[in-house]
Amino acid sequence: MKTMTIFILLLMLSVGMKGQRFYVNAGIGQEFNSGSSSNYASPFSPPANLNDFGAGSNEFFTLGYTIFKHLSIELGASYIQVEGESQNGFTPYGTSMDNHLSADRYRAIPGLKLSGASDEINLFGRIGMICGVAGIMTRDFRSGSSSYGTSNNDYETIIRYNGNISAGILLALGFEIQFFKWLSWNTEISYTNEQWLPRNADIIYNVLNGLPTNSNPNLPQFKPLYTISSWGINTGITFKFGKKKS
Repeated sequence: MKTMTIFILLLMLSVGMKGQRFYVNAGIGQEFNSGSSSNYASPFSPPANLNDFGAGSNEFFTLGYTIFKHLSIELGASYIQVEGESQNGFTPYGTSMDNHLSADRYRAIPGLKLSGASDEINLFGRIGMICGVAGIMTRDFRSGSSSYGTSNNDYETIIRYNGNISAGILLALGFEIQFFKWLSWNTEISYTNEQWLPRNADIIYNVLNGLPTNSNPNLPQFKPLYTISSWGINTGITFKFGKKKS
């Protein structure tokens, strides 16, 4: 609500200013995981650092409005597929743990863009607030234990999480090359960090030593706070509408 109020105020203040113009930007990108983990967390207890992940592909679309030559307001939307993995090796008790996380995320990103005034090549910076919606994440947890070499237990469970809105921040720096007054190409380096606490968790696969098991019925009650953090490279094409006022 506060963000929408700020957008409306900026639009009102822009009346009468020079350089007003609408534009759309669409493109693709690649996100790279910005963190790692090394603890022995499992689905049975909320992990501390295990869930720092974010590598994956990104598709985005942005509607923007240039208030004047150097400042624009934007409302972006993106779809991102992210993955993360942690292999913890063997604990002192002979147990190995392996977590694989994958998620499909839809994000709305309102923000501001500050750019130069050149007609050929411009540097720009962007800042935005991430609101993740309609996200589904799958966590595949596998463990194998050998208690002093006397027994073996192979366990795997897959949990699907959804619900609640994630929140975070986007920072980006890039450059834009102007082909025509109405068309340009841009590339940027971005950093995103968002927090997500799922509302729902369902076990969709639960196997012990190759056989289905009904053990750990309370497992879905553990819904840790997940950090989706990444560095990214994005590239896109911008179409500008209307005549630029001088």
